[in-house]
Amino acid sequence: MPPRQRDLNLPSPIAAEDLLPTTRIAGHQKRPSVAIAVCTHGPDLGLLAKLFTALDRILECSAVAEVLIVDNGSPHPVAASAPLLWLQARHPQVRCVLEDRPGLTQARCRAIRETTADLLIGFDDDNEPAADYVAQVTAYAAHYPEVGVWGPGHIAVIFSQEPDPWIQRHRACFQERQLPFAISTVPPPLGAPWVTGTGFAVRRPVLEAYRLAVERGELAASDRTGAGLQSGGDLQIVWQALRLGLAQGFIPDLRCGHLIPPARANLAYIRRLEFGAAASYVPALLDCFPYEAAGMPGARPLALHGLALLIQPLVRLARGRERALEFRMARARALGHDMGLLATRNPARLGAYRRLARWSGAYP
Repeated sequence: MPPRQRDLNLPSPIAAEDLLPTTRIAGHQKRPSVAIAVCTHGPDLGLLAKLFTALDRILECSAVAEVLIVDNGSPHPVAASAPLLWLQARHPQVRCVLEDRPGLTQARCRAIRETTADLLIGFDDDNEPAADYVAQVTAYAAHYPEVGVWGPGHIAVIFSQEPDPWIQRHRACFQERQLPFAISTVPPPLGAPWVTGTGFAVRRPVLEAYRLAVERGELAASDRTGAGLQSGGDLQIVWQALRLGLAQGFIPDLRCGHLIPPARANLAYIRRLEFGAAASYVPALLDCFPYEAAGMPGARPLALHGLALLIQPLVRLARGRERALEFRMARARALGHDMGLLATRNPARLGAYRRLARWSGAYP
């Protein structure tokens, strides 16, 4: 049985003066030291430049001794890129390391090994954090030592070009959110929304426990690798905090932009994104909370997924474009979820499901 849990949703007690760059806040608790890590693979240099401009603003007003860029085998080395050379010229503490093992999980583990700070803030190469990001995080982290992972309450999706109106209405697929202050130790399946990897700040004990679990093979859920859009790693870092008896939390005034180029502002990409998230959820969950397996249903028959694919044109004729697009998204999530179930229960059946997913465009 799962341990007893609690869920708090309280007004934020952090006053504006607590966000000044001092060493102590209310309760005389020392602010934690901070490292920043960016894991990247083949980044869009225009987006990377925006991230590094934002980091420059952060580093100008906050004490951050460790800034690490992890190049996860990019075709063109990030170490020689103009945006990174510019940032390093302004801030000598910025380092770049090459991680040859593919996948975001390996890049994150490398960042954990290469840093020593109490808190590690992770940004993606398409993020644009606010200038007071470190000040906000350290103030809350000092005031709430029981929180193991903090996430931004405000994530704004910023499209490089105006997308289709349907994409605009589904900005939540790109993690857009506006959440109040909250602290929660409620485990899945009831604990969502979960802190995502966009700008999350993780305490060192959680980081080390996660790294060791990955290296021992205890946490084996898939994370992003090249064209694959799985997201199990984000969840497992948050759930590792819960397993240690710590909480996750959201800071409403912690703001981060999520920059979306035209190549990702389309239905094909979002469908793959939804499929990848669904496919990685069950394996990630059962790695962390194996007792949840008993309550899970079986996977739906492959024939049912095939029928859903065949009636897609009829849905459009009968219900219109908007409903047809919603149907396609639901179909991708359902197929991904069932593939996640099969990956943990009957991997021998995965081949046929994978072929259908690839044929339908949901699987790369």
